[in-house]
Amino acid sequence: MDTSISEHMLVISSQEAEILKHQHAIADIRIELNKLAPISRLPPEILLEVFIIYADICRLSARNLARKDKIPRNAWLRVTHICHAWRTLAISYSRLWTHIDILRSDAVKEWLHRSKSLPLDVSNASASSSTTFGRLPAARRIEALLLALQESHRIRNLEIRYPRFAVGYETFELAWQQRRTTMLRSVVLTTHFDWYGPKGGTPIVTRLLRGMPERLERLELTDSYLLCKDLMYPDALKFLKQCKWTSRGPWAETLPELLGVLGASPLLEVLHLQDMEPGVDPMRDMSLVPVVRLPNLRTLWLGSRPLPTLTLLSKLSFPHTATVEMKFTPDGNLPSQLESLRPLVAKCLTGAGTGGQYFPMVTFSVEGRGCDNVDFRLWKTAQSYRAIQEQNSDLLMSFDIYEVFLTWSQWVTILQSVLGSVDIPHVRILHIGAMHRYAFITDFRLALSGMSGMEVLHVTGWTSRELLRLIYTRKEQHSEHVFLPNLRTIHLHNVSFPHHPRQESDVTELGYLMERLQTRRDRGSPVETLVLDRCYNLTPEDVETMRETVRELCWDGVEEMGDPVVWRPPEPDEFDEDDADWDAVNEIEFDDD
Repeated sequence: MDTSISEHMLVISSQEAEILKHQHAIADIRIELNKLAPISRLPPEILLEVFIIYADICRLSARNLARKDKIPRNAWLRVTHICHAWRTLAISYSRLWTHIDILRSDAVKEWLHRSKSLPLDVSNASASSSTTFGRLPAARRIEALLLALQESHRIRNLEIRYPRFAVGYETFELAWQQRRTTMLRSVVLTTHFDWYGPKGGTPIVTRLLRGMPERLERLELTDSYLLCKDLMYPDALKFLKQCKWTSRGPWAETLPELLGVLGASPLLEVLHLQDMEPGVDPMRDMSLVPVVRLPNLRTLWLGSRPLPTLTLLSKLSFPHTATVEMKFTPDGNLPSQLESLRPLVAKCLTGAGTGGQYFPMVTFSVEGRGCDNVDFRLWKTAQSYRAIQEQNSDLLMSFDIYEVFLTWSQWVTILQSVLGSVDIPHVRILHIGAMHRYAFITDFRLALSGMSGMEVLHVTGWTSRELLRLIYTRKEQHSEHVFLPNLRTIHLHNVSFPHHPRQESDVTELGYLMERLQTRRDRGSPVETLVLDRCYNLTPEDVETMRETVRELCWDGVEEMGDPVVWRPPEPDEFDEDDADWDAVNEIEFDDD
């Protein structure tokens, strides 16, 4: 019995040895086969370029937060686990390790070692949003940051987007050793050591500027408790081309200090100042403050209160071809500040100080209490303006009206007061946000009646009924008059069409819209381009039918059903046509429902 068992075990061992032998043979054959594969025959320098391209794709995908299928930022590290040859090749190639993510200090140390002496791109943009980073103690974050900053003489691009934390600030202050930053080209610092922390420390950006970067071109500071004196290093700013500064802390400086920083950057092409409140010293004669000349400026974005914005603008000289975008945040009662808005509008739109020429594009947005997503909408519409500017080189004026808790009678006052300082027929672009519930289309049509030169209308958050009442009324059936005769492009965003007609015999509002677009066409004022973006209750069949009334129709293909969450104006009270004063309202009336 024992003998038979022993013989059986010997047979099993022999078979297992045979299997192992064949496995080794298969592995050897696979190695030989892999050598014959096309990618294995690539020269090392070409294979390394493939690695570099893949790493760049991973980093770009990770930054695109809108993509659901985005690739992890460090997914390219997989190439070091394919085979020993690839791993050896990748580790020995310093260029692969120059993009350093600030997360764990041991990883930062290894990246610095492998990158040797090459310029570095240091960032925590992807790590700051991870759950692992959120659980790290502040001291660990400071440790990883300090490890990277020890090589500040090699840093080319620095991007730090830390969440607010005060613990560890003293550690940072004691551990920092001032180093040269001669290779620095770009600095992006967000929510770093802000006013929740100590006030006596030296800001990171100040230490970086002290390192005397030889060609700093981009400086972006957000949520920073900074003063102008923290940035006043002229030799470090003389090549600056892009500057974005958002300051949300208390502001006690005067305008000359801010102008001093801007004057040290004569090559500025893009200037973005938000929530900056430079005080104006009433005892100081501002006429003695010299004007700062920015001959290369292409884009100016100012978000502040009207008075400091006006004062700052009066001390800047830049080409009339620059793009000017402004967002006003009023103090207290908005209509009471119209007198300060008027000269600001006049300066920009009449080209005061620029040889009497108009700026090609000016955006005005008044932000009041209750506004939502104003920054996002401003950004989005700004892109639209740039797209239009590429096609039209002459005058473009545009005004944004967003949802503000004001009645339309107040809005009419605002429009008439602000626009009163410019030639209203020159306004060619208008953006209209969701209307307030007390708004009436008649008031709005009256306010726009003088904009005969308007060519582009952007509408956000309306219903199709409101849109119909704006662009056409039943009164126009009996005359050749066309409201906004030069209107050629309508952009509809988040516009709601009805689910279905109330009765089978009713014509849908979509049908009315098509009919009125056709009427404009017959009268020689066609709407040539219609853009549908996130519109509700539209089907592909509806869109195809609408193509018959316009030359070009752009639809995003999104079929949204239901009603968007936007303000709705109330149904108008019973309206007596016979008693209406049509001369007073420029022949405006509501359609009978």
